[in-house]
Amino acid sequence: MRFFLFIVYGLLVGDIFKFVGGGAFLSSIFLVRAFIPQYVMSINAPLWFMMTVLQLYVCFPFFLMIKKKTGWIRLLSLTFAVNLLYQFFYLSIWGNAIVGEKLFLCFIFEYAVGMYLGNLYLINKKQLQQLLFGIKPLLVGIGFVGLGIGMGLAVPVFGTGMNDIFNAIGFFILFLNVVYWISQFKCLRFGVNFFGKYSLGLFLVHAPLILLFSDIFHISSKMSWFLLPVYIVLSLLCAMLFQKVNGKITSTS
Repeated sequence: MRFFLFIVYGLLVGDIFKFVGGGAFLSSIFLVRAFIPQYVMSINAPLWFMMTVLQLYVCFPFFLMIKKKTGWIRLLSLTFAVNLLYQFFYLSIWGNAIVGEKLFLCFIFEYAVGMYLGNLYLINKKQLQQLLFGIKPLLVGIGFVGLGIGMGLAVPVFGTGMNDIFNAIGFFILFLNVVYWISQFKCLRFGVNFFGKYSLGLFLVHAPLILLFSDIFHISSKMSWFLLPVYIVLSLLCAMLFQKVNGKITSTS
């Protein structure tokens, strides 16, 4: 139901001046949009991410089974190897098409790392804090980002997909520490909590609003300084509204 709401929102806001077509709508409903190049970014483009997450949820029982039989190290090693092999070979199938970078195989290592961190949170929060916060984790994060950027520059033909294996983890560690430091200041804590609360909603509502603004105000590239504050406020209001509706749906389901 919540997923369907964001599809309807994308149609009503971002694509109100266009005829999207039944293919884009059906591929969104049945979560196969990421497999079809012409539809992968159709109807509220950021929803490709939600569809990929739902595909990864399907993988969860299999990952859990591998973890129980072989342990975390083998699960992480296996997903890393599959992730890396996919990054090397997807170009031979899709070329430079964006669909290759949106399939769940691009993210299975990150997902396995997330499973490990989630499990560590449940059994040993102190160890998790030592793993993610402090000078040593920061240096590890910088190393991962440097490795990702370096690989991207050295092998540009692979685009962002390949170096994201390393960048995603590195930026996650860096961002986590930055947010933690900012939240130590009382005057900034409200902003951190506010945007943290509505971040998912902002991610899912911002793209259709950009399309709507570009159609109404005929914006081809950069948004004017006058329209930008209006866009930000409208995005926040839409995100707050959707998360309020989402909360009601969750409480009644």
